[in-house]
Amino acid sequence: MANQLGNNGVVTVAGNVVAELVDFSWDESCAIVDNSALGDAADTHLAGSTNASGSINCFWDATDTTGQEAMTVGASLAPIFLPEGYTSGDISYSTTVTSEHVCVSNTRHAITTRAYTVNVNGAITKGTVV
Repeated sequence: MANQLGNNGVVTVAGNVVAELVDFSWDESCAIVDNSALGDAADTHLAGSTNASGSINCFWDATDTTGQEAMTVGASLAPIFLPEGYTSGDISYSTTVTSEHVCVSNTRHAITTRAYTVNVNGAITKGTVV
């Protein structure tokens, strides 16, 4: 199995690379609908609607006006998550999201960070960088 080094990951917002990216993740799930009837020997289920949410974590950069500063609470965004990097042929995951939560954390003897929580609107589409 091939492994992917996390140092190559990139997130873009409206085509702009988010500066000082530390990590990102998203979690997809599906609602499960129980369609078991009384007397059934085993439970059965149907797949309901899907949903997803994610996080984007950075070292704070107030000069990143098109990346970090664009991800304000309530903003509708079109991020592209690029786990392999931003080179032609690399895998990409695109979607639209609503920025739900933004947190700035400042700790003694540490770099100030900014963390974003986003909720996905619709599906996440797998593609490749062209």
